[in-house]
Amino acid sequence: MYPKSPASLAAFYREQLEQDIVPFWDKAWDSELGGLYTCFCNDGSRLLGTDKYVWSQGRFLWLLSHRISMADKGLLSGKRNALLEQARLTCGFLLQHAFLEPPESVCAFLLSREGEKKESIPGKGFHTSFYVDCFVILGLAEYARVTGLAAPLEHAFALYQRTMTDIEAGRVVSEPYPIPPGCVSQSVPMILCDVSYGLAQACAAFSDQRQMRLLTEILNFARTILTTHYDQERGFLREIVPLDGNDMDTLVARHVNPGHAIESMWFCGRAVQAAEVAGLLSAQEARELSHRAALVVERSIAIGWDAVYGGLLRFCDREGGPPRGRLLDCPYERQLVDTWDAKLWWVHSEALYSTLFCYTATGESRFWELHQMVADYTFSTFPNPNREVGEWVQIRDRQGEPMERVMALPVKDPYHIMRDFLLMLELLGG
Repeated sequence: MYPKSPASLAAFYREQLEQDIVPFWDKAWDSELGGLYTCFCNDGSRLLGTDKYVWSQGRFLWLLSHRISMADKGLLSGKRNALLEQARLTCGFLLQHAFLEPPESVCAFLLSREGEKKESIPGKGFHTSFYVDCFVILGLAEYARVTGLAAPLEHAFALYQRTMTDIEAGRVVSEPYPIPPGCVSQSVPMILCDVSYGLAQACAAFSDQRQMRLLTEILNFARTILTTHYDQERGFLREIVPLDGNDMDTLVARHVNPGHAIESMWFCGRAVQAAEVAGLLSAQEARELSHRAALVVERSIAIGWDAVYGGLLRFCDREGGPPRGRLLDCPYERQLVDTWDAKLWWVHSEALYSTLFCYTATGESRFWELHQMVADYTFSTFPNPNREVGEWVQIRDRQGEPMERVMALPVKDPYHIMRDFLLMLELLGG
């Protein structure tokens, strides 16, 4: 039974982490070479392969490092030495194997268990997504912050600068979500808002003067999201915006990505809070941006909620229901048509955290009510009924039944559930 009072949530999420989520993933460590096995079937009962997607390995390094930090604060139990050793191995594995040789110096998408680079898409080369670089930056920065080791932070900064240079030059590769030609995606400033925040946190731990520059960049990313991608008339977030600003009736321009919008808003809310503390924006602008972010959370749930079966749809039209509009015949729109009604684990864990974030920031009861609604669906749908395996059956169809289908990567990913539960535990003070 999900707690009906915020006062009971900390104990609930600590129990979820310590008895269900963490034990599943601690059994998936590669304790010899570093990193994590993620190529499980949807319910987690079978390991299908030992390839290592760098996307997930960078995220795993962040999770390990953050667990160490929380254990140090007494918010979560855990054997520090074991966590630290696995984080050390994983950091070393990424630095030794994930990076391409100069002048590229970016990250491969896929590695074998031993670290051999593999093409995830035949003929496309090893580097097919800047998102991979971003997750490696996040992992290295958090590892540096927690351990006090400066070298991983410098590696993170070098990769960040390379990533920013490529984006500014228009050299953005973004598999498995290729941005349609002639458009901009809010996913780019969104992930950079998160990445620059992680780097800023690491800089703060080192009293590094680069922190202020990063805080300015975080704020600029949040402003971009809440202006360029914000629909002022209806209060939702536009995932894809045509560069000319006019062709707004295509399928890609009309669609809403509820999970991305909801996740992006707590990135933005956190960015505004940090920038205000640093004196980078006025109290009035902070209130306006925070209000806009909270409204997007509310509107994303309203538009994306499945009135028939409950839960949040993967994609929907800006007016609700299935995505619709004129087709461009591009790869991006195929996923909108084929998987719009899937119910995904990460969308719901992000909605849990973002509604709680909004509730603690505003004190407004409507966000607690939304949190309860999301929680009731989530915990009646996703936890694995086979408690010997544990964790969640992460991919469900519209009716909530398990579905063996690839959604982005052919993996069972450790990130969103654990990260959101860790952050909720921190938000609630343990």
